[in-house]
Amino acid sequence: MIQFAYPMLLWGLLALTLPPIVHLLLRPQPRPLRFPALALMRTALTSGQRAHRVRNLLLLFTRAALLATAVLLLAGPNCRTAGTDTLDGRSGPQLLIIDDAVRMRARPEYSSDRTFLDEARAQVMESLVQLGSGPPSRSLAVLYSGDQVGAVLTRAIDVLTAELRAPHPLPPHARPLTGALRAAARLALSEPDGVAELLILTDGGRGAWREVEPALLASLRKVRVRVVIPATPLPGNIGVVRAEAATRRHASSTQVPVLASVRGSGAATTARLVLHFGGAAVDRSPPVEVPPGSVATVTLLAPPAGTGPHGLVVAAEPEDGQPFDQQYFVALERARTPEVWIVPPSGANDTHPATAILKNMLAPETLPEGRQRVRAEVLTLPEVSARLFAVTGESGAAARGNQDYSEVEIPTLLVLFAGQEWDPTITEGLIALVQRGASLWLVPAEADGEWPGLRSLVAEEQPQPELLSPATGWYWDPRVPLPLSPEEQGMFQWVRAHRRLRITGPVPETRIAATFRDGLPAVLYRSLGAGRITLLATGVDPEWSDLGTLAAPLLLWLHREVESLVGPPTATAAFLAHAVARDVFTALPTTGLVRVTRLDQSGESVAWIRLEHGVPQSNWPTDAAGLYGVSMTSRAAPDVVYAVNWPTDEFDSSPITVAELRTLLGHEDVEIVTVTEGFVHDVVGRQSGRGSPDLAMLLATALFGLFLLEMLTARTRTRVERAPNTERP
Repeated sequence: MIQFAYPMLLWGLLALTLPPIVHLLLRPQPRPLRFPALALMRTALTSGQRAHRVRNLLLLFTRAALLATAVLLLAGPNCRTAGTDTLDGRSGPQLLIIDDAVRMRARPEYSSDRTFLDEARAQVMESLVQLGSGPPSRSLAVLYSGDQVGAVLTRAIDVLTAELRAPHPLPPHARPLTGALRAAARLALSEPDGVAELLILTDGGRGAWREVEPALLASLRKVRVRVVIPATPLPGNIGVVRAEAATRRHASSTQVPVLASVRGSGAATTARLVLHFGGAAVDRSPPVEVPPGSVATVTLLAPPAGTGPHGLVVAAEPEDGQPFDQQYFVALERARTPEVWIVPPSGANDTHPATAILKNMLAPETLPEGRQRVRAEVLTLPEVSARLFAVTGESGAAARGNQDYSEVEIPTLLVLFAGQEWDPTITEGLIALVQRGASLWLVPAEADGEWPGLRSLVAEEQPQPELLSPATGWYWDPRVPLPLSPEEQGMFQWVRAHRRLRITGPVPETRIAATFRDGLPAVLYRSLGAGRITLLATGVDPEWSDLGTLAAPLLLWLHREVESLVGPPTATAAFLAHAVARDVFTALPTTGLVRVTRLDQSGESVAWIRLEHGVPQSNWPTDAAGLYGVSMTSRAAPDVVYAVNWPTDEFDSSPITVAELRTLLGHEDVEIVTVTEGFVHDVVGRQSGRGSPDLAMLLATALFGLFLLEMLTARTRTRVERAPNTERP
């Protein structure tokens, strides 16, 4: 059956009447003139007139056929036969799926304001308009990958074009084609008799097809799929694919390293990464060469900031046609700078070898203050007593002197060297510190030193010092939870102990974290309240072990210990766009109404969430990438900051193959169509009945042949008419 995309143009066939009319009007009228001398030539003249009449008729029909062929070609013929397009001679529904994810918001030309999505919608609308004013021969539906609610099959072209003319209603999103394909399958099953035809308008990259399970359209008995992609993708693109800081609470007085990675596609390019904090650029990387398909990583430094949650933005320069992957959002939490109290043996000061080693490891004097991760202080027993009274109320027997300790906070780590002599009130204050979350290290320093009232919490019997010859190492017990990873524990294989305390009889609550080669305890620890007590069987100065000279293992252990005590973030989180986010933030109240705002959009309110026992009664908003702040109604500063980023594979532009699409869709009739002019104009028009390539080519060939025949016939006629005039007597 032959159909026409522009049936109104068939009225042009009326032009076939013009050649006969012109032929009849311009035909010369002979005038009879008797001339007896030419009577014998009547027979020859009659024969020439018959041949001339045949040539005129051939020229007339050639010109008429030339006009008819041109009209038919302009009308857009389409030849369809039963068994090829349909199962029973009827067309099935045509479903147009427009991928409107953030990838399609890219601009094909940097100077253009129109995106791939704008082009797709405009071309679909134009194709629908050109179907004609009458009802189409098949049902149509337009679906978006971001929202399929309300999509129905219809023959009302004006309704579809009105929807396409309106501004795109959906905000940027990163949903794949899965939902739209399922909705299209449901619509196609509502008209199961014909061949369903799917036109999927996307960019041709794998990002659109992630999460599509195999054989998604297998429920359709017959389906034809055309994946329409632009012929000219983005000439080049750079995108930030990762940016993260260590997942912990960071000291407010230090710079925080942020690892950021940028990926290039298309052509090799040079990019910079810029870190933004508080609306200003605070760090910028040097130019980075990014070859196509590769990833480059740089380190940016976030400046010191006040305690609480904060948001950072890592942006790539220069700007390109895909702006949505050029930013990555990071949320980090700041806490007070961890404090470490170091108490040397009685009568010693900060020049004691063990004291000096620990202080230089934790807070080197050569390191700028902005990069100090802890604040380490060497304190005497009277100073410790006064601070204990300030933070716990214990140790009241110690004189506070004239020093103001009103702002003293609980230390994160307290290192207590052996050889102390104090009254029981100090012991009570130290135990109170541990129960409130501090870590207390008991480290040998004197051969006959002791920790009055504290050692017995870990080991019942008093340890006995002994020399080790030869020096021996120790092994960590992998069953004991420690702040050190297995790889980090392996760094201690080079450490040797020259002297140790022979510890026997640990209390039942104590766990042995490491043992010497002979099986005796090397490191013991016991949890007490919110904190813990750690007892080392060897010291840190060179007379006891290599811990002070091979500094890396001990330095790493100390910082991991501090980080574990500071704890994980309580007011920050990171989500992917459209993720189900029901995290409980301990920084928020357990019950009440909280407000969610977009911090990267001038505090625009997004939602109100009700908390019941700390659990949000609805999802935290994750519809779009950005920084979100959560706060009580009476507070301006956010109590919680969380970052939402687009999935990295959303911007995967590597081309998907036909074989992969056939596996994903569960059908063999799948084709990838590259449109050379516009985006989808030619393809949608062709599949909707605007033109069949084979029939159009046949008519074009016939048109060219008729044109040559007309020229040849007209030239022969002219030569014959002029021939008598060229003869000489």
